[in-house]
Amino acid sequence: MPPRAKLSEAVIAVEDEHFYSNFAVNALAGIGQAALARFDASPDPGGSTVEQQLAKRLYGRESGLAATLRAIALGANLSLAYSKAEILDMYLNVVY
Repeated sequence: MPPRAKLSEAVIAVEDEHFYSNFAVNALAGIGQAALARFDASPDPGGSTVEQQLAKRLYGRESGLAATLRAIALGANLSLAYSKAEILDMYLNVVY
């Protein structure tokens, strides 16, 4: 297996194990993340999909409920515009 495939598998295992089965939003994690953003003062409550993390990196890193909902919406837009392979490529280029 080429190193790129191993890297992709490792990132997906750590960052978003449901990457290939979700559509921009992991519903249960998203609900929990939005709830934490409402009550928690931490800058990032976690639970984001790869698409949401990419959206945060590309379009801002605010915190709170509005920022969480914005990241969810932008993640959905990324999912509509790009394939999973393209999203993963962008994520790897931006995050690492």
